[in-house]
Amino acid sequence: MIRKVTYALLALPVVLAISACGDPEAQQEEQLETATLDEPGLEDTSVTPDEAQSEALTLAAHLASGELDNAEVATTLEDLDRLITANIVEFPEDIRPGLTGDLESAHAALTAEDMGALQEAATSIENRLTEAAPASDEASASDAE
Repeated sequence: MIRKVTYALLALPVVLAISACGDPEAQQEEQLETATLDEPGLEDTSVTPDEAQSEALTLAAHLASGELDNAEVATTLEDLDRLITANIVEFPEDIRPGLTGDLESAHAALTAEDMGALQEAATSIENRLTEAAPASDEASASDAE
């Protein structure tokens, strides 16, 4: 009887230690989501055209890197989609159809679990935003003159 109580008392700290650790993946995902929601243009925060393009470029680069796990890819793609969709007027008019088409391709690739196609769509978004950035800078420069 005493042995059973002793074993139970020895097991108690182990059980408590394990339960206190939590799920590191859940904590990491929560931190990523919190950091992302703090960015301009998400969750009803106002955004300037430069901020929208910069944040979209950052998110697209993360997707294109291929270094994210499936949960991070899904979260990042959803954030990118929300940012572009909610702030579409902040992007140059000539790239808007391409951005929405690339987002549709990325969602289809995610659904099909085709990470290569998702990275291609993200790279396409990244290229569109990069090519559009100098054009908006040139327009600003010509307006200043």
